[in-house]
Amino acid sequence: MKKIYLILAVAVSIKLFSQAPKVYINLNSHNEADYTNERYDGATRSLYDSAFKYIKIVSDSVIRKKAKYNFQSDVAFLLGCLKWDLKTAVTSSLNLVKWMDNSVYIECDPHSHEGKYGFGPFNFYYNYADVSHLHDSLGVTNRKNVGGCKLDGLQNGNYWRSFETGEAPVRYLLAPSWKPNVLWGCSFKTGIHNDLNTFGSWKPQDSINYGTHVNNRRLALQGNGCEMHFTDTTNEQRIIKELRKLISNVHYSVYPTSGQFYTQSIQFDCRDVIKPNFTNRISTILDSVNKYVALGWAQWNTITEKDQIWKAMPYDSAQYRKDCSALPVGIDEKYIINELGVYPNPTISKLTIAYTSNIETIEVIDALGKTVIIKANINNDRIEINTELFSPGIYFISVHLNNQIIETRKFLKE
Repeated sequence: MKKIYLILAVAVSIKLFSQAPKVYINLNSHNEADYTNERYDGATRSLYDSAFKYIKIVSDSVIRKKAKYNFQSDVAFLLGCLKWDLKTAVTSSLNLVKWMDNSVYIECDPHSHEGKYGFGPFNFYYNYADVSHLHDSLGVTNRKNVGGCKLDGLQNGNYWRSFETGEAPVRYLLAPSWKPNVLWGCSFKTGIHNDLNTFGSWKPQDSINYGTHVNNRRLALQGNGCEMHFTDTTNEQRIIKELRKLISNVHYSVYPTSGQFYTQSIQFDCRDVIKPNFTNRISTILDSVNKYVALGWAQWNTITEKDQIWKAMPYDSAQYRKDCSALPVGIDEKYIINELGVYPNPTISKLTIAYTSNIETIEVIDALGKTVIIKANINNDRIEINTELFSPGIYFISVHLNNQIIETRKFLKE
């Protein structure tokens, strides 16, 4: 079903790109080893089960909201899935990764730091070809995207040029070589979140002239856009503000749109999914994007789908590459759509209300129309309301500015 969907995406891609400019967006996550406590494939299943629970919640939200999600896992989580996954009815009797990849909204890609994993006699070296083999073992075949690489070759492994002709496995020696199509999440140096802040797609010439497009190269490098890493300590309203700024500036041609291809990823680490309210906050970000999707200003696409759209365009130069830092600053605030987040929903004892625009008053109203609480003189970007004494039932939140209701949300008190 996914293959049919991708073929259709290619067939209409030229028409889509010829319409009003838009931003092509995906949610993206890495699921890496946890060496500080228990490993995903450790002696007990607790870490894997916890990750399973919350990754499933994120995936259900993606599917329900018709977003697009690239789930990129390294050897640790995949070994945990092979060892501990129960293949229950909640995933249609499939392992979690296979169940996710069966959805037209989710794409499962390998991610590897190309190094040793494990302890003692079980400390083995794994590369991308080995991780791809683990995807094969889990029944996943949609795995042609590099989920992170190095452009300059300063590290052993992860060097993008090794993928040009294909990479042979080092752990599972009988497994086939891996030959990807798309480089994603590439950076120059060791460290966290040092990815290129670049839009578009191109075929890099070499590590010195990585920004020069060479049409006869096989591998395409796809930019992940401006830096939008969402962590446990990140205010989701900052991500939402950056997204709405990007989308509005592209739509109204504040940013250059002729010959440009705006590819944006929203990145998170799966180790954060177990943190309080993290999945609810991701859901709030998805809702904010869907407002622009409904207007035709943005479009959800996986990394593979973005690559297919780009390949259908008449590229012959690096014209589709644009650095985030090269974009003009400033935006007309009248183009901004207000955003309001309410979580957890349903709630038991505490409700967080987060917002991106200036507001004056927040009013909570019960199902009979009676005002339960009013918060006035608000001067920050979120407030918390104690709901312990609220009677169970449906409530409404009204946000006011200049004596007018600018946004309304519903929540359930359990």
